[in-house]
Amino acid sequence: SRQEIAFVEIPGTIKNIPDRMFYAYYYDVHANEEKFPHASLKTVILHDGIKKIGSSAFGYCTGLESIEIPNSVRKIDDHAFYNCRKLKKIKLPNKKRILSDYVFYGCAFETFDIPEKVTEIPHGLFYGCNSLKTVNMPEGIEVLGAYAFSKCAFETFDIPEKVTEIPKGLFSGCNSLKTVNMPKGIEGIGEAAFEGCAFENFVVPDTVKKIGEQARS
Repeated sequence: SRQEIAFVEIPGTIKNIPDRMFYAYYYDVHANEEKFPHASLKTVILHDGIKKIGSSAFGYCTGLESIEIPNSVRKIDDHAFYNCRKLKKIKLPNKKRILSDYVFYGCAFETFDIPEKVTEIPHGLFYGCNSLKTVNMPEGIEVLGAYAFSKCAFETFDIPEKVTEIPKGLFSGCNSLKTVNMPKGIEGIGEAAFEGCAFENFVVPDTVKKIGEQARS
């Protein structure tokens, strides 16, 4: 049987939090329903000394509302906080490569501050964060990953000045998005980048050389 937990504290002597350490989802075939055994986990304290948070380490911890990542952490692996549906606040170290693909899939952020040293937004970073209205990005951002902001709640969005490509599915399913301000250096717009958006006006910069299929529909 699985025992529910409400509080977790991990000392700095643990250097790597393993993949799926607190992953909290399984399908009960007998009851014919989904189970979330760690829905009661609301508090996680991570001590300085931890170097890495593994893939899906806190996946489906649906009761987790906030967490502070110690400065010693160098990498948060893919899907680490996958479907943490109440996670609204997180404090991150200012590290260039701290983030990975789909780390915050389905989280509950309304606003998010990207650390200053980050230059690339990984694929699907905020996919399905359907309360997310504001992402504050540093000037050094150069690359946006595919589906990074898919199914978010933006109404307006400013693409950072150094970005030259709008990747596949970047804003797909952003049904409230009415305005995107693109810098002059944009050269390509990927497939389905703006699919399902609510633009009243859509102006393609004259620097664009290639537009993918269903870039806007």
